[in-house]
Amino acid sequence: MIRYYFDVVIDDDVTVDEEGELLLDVGSARQEASRTLAEIARDDLRLERTIAHLSIIMRTAKGPVCEVIFEWDPKSLQ
Repeated sequence: MIRYYFDVVIDDDVTVDEEGELLLDVGSARQEASRTLAEIARDDLRLERTIAHLSIIMRTAKGPVCEVIFEWDPKSLQ
């Protein structure tokens, strides 16, 4: 098992994950990052906050592995 850390970036604010989570593989870690990102986005949209940038940077002790990004850009079609 590998310890993955999930640093949350909301606009210019970064919350560093000091604890991490032990997961089987990178696929499991990506799934966890995606699920967590969706939950954060849902909660912020319910509060009617406007977020310019929302992402989770997934890393191990060796460094960054990937970044999961939520993009919200509602456009009027009329």
